[in-house]
Amino acid sequence: MTCQSAVEAALLEVRGLRTEFRTDSGTVTAVDGVSFAVAAGERIAVVGESGSGKSAMAMSLLRLLAYPGRVAGGEVLLNGRDLCAMTERQLTAIRGREVGTVFQDPMSSLDPVMRVSKQMVAPIMRSPGLSRAEARAEAVKWLDKVGIPDAERRIEAYPFEMSGGMHQRVMIAMALSCRPRLVIAVEPTTALDVTIQAQIVELLKDLTSESGAAMLFITHNLGLVARFAHKVAVMYAGRIVEFGPVGDIFRAARHPYTQSLLATIPGVGATGTDRLPQIPGTPPDMRTPPTGCAFRERCLEAHARCSEAPTLHGRNRNCRVS
Repeated sequence: MTCQSAVEAALLEVRGLRTEFRTDSGTVTAVDGVSFAVAAGERIAVVGESGSGKSAMAMSLLRLLAYPGRVAGGEVLLNGRDLCAMTERQLTAIRGREVGTVFQDPMSSLDPVMRVSKQMVAPIMRSPGLSRAEARAEAVKWLDKVGIPDAERRIEAYPFEMSGGMHQRVMIAMALSCRPRLVIAVEPTTALDVTIQAQIVELLKDLTSESGAAMLFITHNLGLVARFAHKVAVMYAGRIVEFGPVGDIFRAARHPYTQSLLATIPGVGATGTDRLPQIPGTPPDMRTPPTGCAFRERCLEAHARCSEAPTLHGRNRNCRVS
């Protein structure tokens, strides 16, 4: 099962990506043959339940998986260069400079005993011709852009002196300060209240539009997707089961899993006494991936043909699935 955005010149093209985690109880196939493409300036959201493989897929792109995870197959082409075939030294030159990353938990990514200035200035100085003073001024400018008050003073603060929302803003500033062509944001609004979530998403939207960077946005929050993404990839059991323009997906989802996800969004008129919609059952055990449609055991519309591997067809000429 593959899904590919039909773009003439893809900035990022993923072909048959497969990621595994080897455990004592068996090999878990977290990403099972995922393919898609991201064009320059395009914002693509990847959605799905916890355990669907979306975060593992995103971390696999730059080989940032922790042990025992590993990329077991496929290609990740950035401007035609296969990241899967690169050495760690070659990847280090790409991480941050060409591909920026905003992680789920900024406190685990920011060193709590190192000033923000030290963490931001060093990556910026990798750009040729920049002095330390110029790099610091650039860092202050980006902190100001992401809404950090009194950026000139705050840049000398330690992360533990900042709130969760400010941590995430610092991470966004770090990711964009080297002016990457692609930003990968992995659950960047988790654990933030809804007001801050909306602010962070609007900030990412505005800054990537301003810089022209493409973005891969990993989330489980469909409400954020609707106001942010150009296209949506829906993942289930390590595979992309539906892909298309955000308006088409929200207006006329075709896969029963996508329809079920959308049905779990509480209605505008819902009250505190209404039962929250839910998808029955649990995701499959990926140590023994199911054959056919992985969603069939939970699907109310399942029938005999669902035991066969499904073939996806293009929604329109801008989204081809084969």
